[in-house]
Amino acid sequence: GSVRFTAHAVGNYTVRVRIVTRGWDSGAQPPVLVLPTPVDEHSFMVVRQQPVSGVASAALSPSPSLEVRDVYGNLYQGSITVQGLTVAVSRAQGAERGRDVIFGPQDVDFLDGFAVLGSLTVSALHIGDEPGLPNCTMLRHLLFAGGIPIDGSAPTQHHTLTAYSDSFPLEPAAAAVATLTAPPL
Repeated sequence: GSVRFTAHAVGNYTVRVRIVTRGWDSGAQPPVLVLPTPVDEHSFMVVRQQPVSGVASAALSPSPSLEVRDVYGNLYQGSITVQGLTVAVSRAQGAERGRDVIFGPQDVDFLDGFAVLGSLTVSALHIGDEPGLPNCTMLRHLLFAGGIPIDGSAPTQHHTLTAYSDSFPLEPAAAAVATLTAPPL
């Protein structure tokens, strides 16, 4: 007969099956290795390391990192290139206005499903149409978006991956010193 084994977590599993019949013993069975599903239209991207704070014109701290996961949430175990990865600063998750692109579009290699975006910098803090003072700290999100080719599909067919960071405080850069001189009276 046959037995179906279903696992939703990547790893080694030991299936303890021993068949003894008419003097024959199957003995110990080797472990079963469960791998993540291939990258497909059900794959998704998550922000692993969230930025905690930022100052305009300085690198975000800590550097954000991303993961590509399969439909069951398992970290993709191979290398994959997310094409045209773009990072934008957004005033809220899902906000269509008030976005400033700070990275990309650029192809980024994910090794074992993981990538770190080091030295990610917001060049300026834009208030846009939001209420508030131009020199105040604003809570922001990062929007990450890119595409992966779908196996077995036309070369131009991609699955779009998006992820939002948690909100974090983003402060304006320190004001430059300006010296004003008046003509003599």
